[in-house]
Amino acid sequence: MPELVRDSSHSNGISILHLENAGIFRKISRSKQGRNLLHNESAGINWYRHARGDSDSLLSSTLWETDTFTRLDIKRIEGFQALYTDSVSVNQGLLEACLAHYLDTWPRQSRVPCHGDLTLDNVIFLEKNDPVFFDWEHFSGHGECWGFDMAYLLLSAIVLPAPHRSDITVIEKDTFVALWRQLAEAGLPEELGKNPAGFFRQAFSSGKHWLEITAHSPHKLFPLWMSKEQESHISHVIVEGIN
Repeated sequence: MPELVRDSSHSNGISILHLENAGIFRKISRSKQGRNLLHNESAGINWYRHARGDSDSLLSSTLWETDTFTRLDIKRIEGFQALYTDSVSVNQGLLEACLAHYLDTWPRQSRVPCHGDLTLDNVIFLEKNDPVFFDWEHFSGHGECWGFDMAYLLLSAIVLPAPHRSDITVIEKDTFVALWRQLAEAGLPEELGKNPAGFFRQAFSSGKHWLEITAHSPHKLFPLWMSKEQESHISHVIVEGIN
């Protein structure tokens, strides 16, 4: 019998079932919002599969719909997940693996396709900590600047474990700055690099793609609910640590 994994998380209108015997996760929706997100995800999986050079069919999905119903079947990937609530220092090795994967996979262009909600909660690790990014509902083929997704991931790794805290311990600060420096040196745009929370807030509050998402899920994208104090503190940590 299918297991209900999630039902309309963040009011997205999508139910997720786990069909263990078939080895798939099935996402279903009868709403317009859910349909749009599942179309995004199908497109994102196809783009990512091609970008990874997925010759062994690790990633696969099948989209099926009628006028009133949309279904996306996604092949289950065997691996493990990190706890996104663990500190950035605890997850340092896995974050380094994600950064290396991004550098190897994403094209080096000023504007690139983006995942749109890349946190450790949306990463599965295979053997040797090889990361696979999943949950592509916020995918945009038109995309954002290079480094957008990875900056979002690293920022989430320092914010989400303690979302209402503005101070950062020394070991967390050193770990975060070391990761951020690698991304900055790889070509992260300066505006995003110096004040990521402000950059994301501006993007999520103005772009049509993001406005359609936040209209239904206003609390989904964490930079929108970060405090100004927290934003300022992290920006100070970055500027002080990188310079």
